[in-house]
Amino acid sequence: MMRLFTKAFLSAGVVASSAAAGEKTAEDFLYGKGAFQYLSYHEVFDFYSALAEHFPQYVKIWSADEKFPHLRDFEGETPEDRQAFQEKMKEMTCGTAPVNIFGRQTEPQPNEKGQYPCESLLVQVTNFETLTPTTPEVLAIGEVHGNEKVGVSVVSEMVRQLVLSKAGDAAQLGADQLHQPAAAAKDLAYLVDHRSMWVMPMPNAFGYYHDVREDQGVDPNRDMPYLAANCMQSFAGRSLNELARTHLFRQMIEFHAGTRQLVYSWAGPNHVMGNDGKPGSLSPQVIENNDAGFNEKSSEAPDAHAYHGIARRMQLAAGKENTADAPYWYPLIAPHTDAIYWIRGGIQDWMYAGSFEPQAAKGHAPDPTHPIAVHCPGYPDAKLDYKKEVNMRCLSYLVETDDNKHIAESHFGTVAQLYDNTDNANGQLPRNMRLTLRVFEMADPAIRFNHDKNYLYGVGCENIDGGSVIDICDNDRELLSIPDDFTCEGLEIWQPGLEEPQGNTLDYTEELKNRIASNPECVVARASFDKAWVQQANPDPSLTPQSHAVLSRVSEKYEAATGAARISTTKTRYSVADGKIFENEENFAVFKAQQQHQSLQEQGAGDRYMHGKNPAAPMHEQHHEEHSDSEPSAVLHGDVFHPRHLAGNTGENDHALPASSQPVVGEPAAHFMNKQDSTSAPVVQQEHHQKQAASMKQADERKRSSLEQKDKVQQHWWRNVWNVLSFIIVCVCGFALYLHFRTGRNYTGAATGGVALGSDSKQAAANKHLGLVSKNDKHEHYGSVVTPDPERGDHDGGFSPKRGAGGGPGRATPTANSQGTSIS
Repeated sequence: MMRLFTKAFLSAGVVASSAAAGEKTAEDFLYGKGAFQYLSYHEVFDFYSALAEHFPQYVKIWSADEKFPHLRDFEGETPEDRQAFQEKMKEMTCGTAPVNIFGRQTEPQPNEKGQYPCESLLVQVTNFETLTPTTPEVLAIGEVHGNEKVGVSVVSEMVRQLVLSKAGDAAQLGADQLHQPAAAAKDLAYLVDHRSMWVMPMPNAFGYYHDVREDQGVDPNRDMPYLAANCMQSFAGRSLNELARTHLFRQMIEFHAGTRQLVYSWAGPNHVMGNDGKPGSLSPQVIENNDAGFNEKSSEAPDAHAYHGIARRMQLAAGKENTADAPYWYPLIAPHTDAIYWIRGGIQDWMYAGSFEPQAAKGHAPDPTHPIAVHCPGYPDAKLDYKKEVNMRCLSYLVETDDNKHIAESHFGTVAQLYDNTDNANGQLPRNMRLTLRVFEMADPAIRFNHDKNYLYGVGCENIDGGSVIDICDNDRELLSIPDDFTCEGLEIWQPGLEEPQGNTLDYTEELKNRIASNPECVVARASFDKAWVQQANPDPSLTPQSHAVLSRVSEKYEAATGAARISTTKTRYSVADGKIFENEENFAVFKAQQQHQSLQEQGAGDRYMHGKNPAAPMHEQHHEEHSDSEPSAVLHGDVFHPRHLAGNTGENDHALPASSQPVVGEPAAHFMNKQDSTSAPVVQQEHHQKQAASMKQADERKRSSLEQKDKVQQHWWRNVWNVLSFIIVCVCGFALYLHFRTGRNYTGAATGGVALGSDSKQAAANKHLGLVSKNDKHEHYGSVVTPDPERGDHDGGFSPKRGAGGGPGRATPTANSQGTSIS
């Protein structure tokens, strides 16, 4: 169904110009008093510091140096090399004023020239009250090349919209700006609740401040340890490596400028199509000479189906250019090699394949068959190992925003355009904010309930592969069926543009609507998603899909861990009508047991109330007795469990991926997939959850047995009462009948069985004495009907249609009564 946002939100034109001249205030950064703008180097820190200070429950920031203290160290090599690197770091300065980082513990000191070191910022946006180790992680990089700055404004404005929406502060955007629709605010808040969103606004701080491409002469997008031997020489590259190796990013997006493309892996010369149409590699000599070509075509990545499907949704989110007949703003979505050219040391291939492609041998440079470097000059070798405690399998996207690297602010667009993809005059920022939000959404699938409009829909997915809505408090009774291959609508943040999925919703039935209104915790949608993502033609290398984003939704069970970050998912997902989402069947089982236990408690309280007993005290005592020896009840909050349940056992070693689930480099696709699916031991043992669920199940069974026993006792008591009453009634009726026979005027010995039935007159007399002919001549007794025969003469007890009772001959023709007894 088509759903239009209120026109009042979308009809205004360009937002008023920027705030009055002079320094911006915290309110300016919080609520954007003015049009979209570039942020200066120092303003980037002021912007995020204002958000972190006012919304600490949703935003945290760190200096990269504070988060990773050894970024500027240089290990090994020669003393001359170390000295040269240290001098280079001293020259990495960005002005004579320090930056403002809210919550910083130590302030950096200027050098002898009064220059302060360049600093990079790390930002985390999420609901910290519900954040767990398994909350899906995503990453946005504002800039890699310092003179391509538009992405910094894109990610910053996006963060502001997310935080204000979750905080309910969107109305404070200012009288000169359009406020977002209510539906958009709810779905933006959904991302804050169900994602851990990391942002690196400007990892190349030196390049951003000095408006140059490189980070002190090093291109960060050629500095990663993928087919590059002289790697990790940039501060930006080192910062990104430290962040990526300590998290489990499912999807990433980075912004550039200089053309207009939306690309993904492969980007390296070791994954190209040969003239024969088969996957291959360029020669080592061509790669070594970095003879970049523009005619090569990428081979198929193992996750190509998912890569392209998500990219297509990003393209649709960015919208058209100016008119409906024009092509999309990003006309081409393709592998990097196809759309631009191949590169070495790129961020995309490294973040995607770092943990499943082969490493170079120790002491050897990377080559086409072993592209992952194990040594970078002056950088710790241990931090280049992505096979043991690190698991990098991130779907990585690169966006080339425009042909012009320095985009005019007049082309940035307005806040209103973010929420209306039908506005063909969309500016740069709204387009790219929408596609970034889509990347964040697609990291993890779920069913979303819209109680305002009484329908449900899929988010974070391309297709729902069938499912149902059930009542877990009523033996999983099905309330609604979800069809197979049902297109996911996606989060309803903006008015859909041309060809965007829209109207793909399932309306509530009246029964479902009423059940949600009475007890939403009992209503659960269960479904699986995107089974088509495993489809491949000729993957290079010959492996099944390898990314976290794909494996976490198509595997029967998937486990991964890095440091404190975890992925623990099953193919079937569960979404509760009250907003809870469960990626894992084990965690859902605990929640389900709690709800069923609570339902039985309520049922038991109602029974005791009906029997005149105190509904509170006995149940409380019984519940306390049943669970006094069990572990504390798990408190479910948000996505899975509140972090405090893991507080005692979430050390780094506790999250090591079991050896049985570690992928073997070059392992055949089918073997790896079967091995991955068969992993049975979770990374963090959830034995206490299982014990609790079993304990509650036993308690529920005892309670159910007790209730059933009570019902049986009551039924037996009432059965005995009824039997006694029936006996009394039969005796009374029999005695009354006996008195009737004894005192009747025409008694003929019927009491002794002497009734003769040989003649019509005797039959009529017997019928009369037995009551088969009533005084009102209805000829009916206990279901027996006496049928008169008008052809015979009048007799006593006969029936004449003309004369009524009394005259004329007649004969009674008896029929079977209700007890099956015939009178013959």
